[in-house]
Amino acid sequence: MNASLCLHKLQDYSGAVERGEAVLGLDEKNVKALFRIGSAQLSTGNFEAAKGALMDALKLEPGNKDVVRTLGTLKKKIKDQKAKDKATFGGIFGKASMYDDQPNVE
Repeated sequence: MNASLCLHKLQDYSGAVERGEAVLGLDEKNVKALFRIGSAQLSTGNFEAAKGALMDALKLEPGNKDVVRTLGTLKKKIKDQKAKDKATFGGIFGKASMYDDQPNVE
């Protein structure tokens, strides 16, 4: 488990996930491993995988402050990403119609 933390601090997020998954292979209810996997996935922007791992950790240990705090960070990052996507792609499909120039098309 310490290897996963070290790899995360070295920004080797895929390595941190691999080490965490190795621990889960031995103990599928290891909250620390789920937390490390979720944190590493969050750092790579893989929000769905991060959410899954963190929610599993929260189910096993509802009072874990680190998991709750990281879920809050995840929620904020998802919200920010949605706002960014909306600003980028917001009205792209509503601005033009391929049928505007053809009067007989229904």
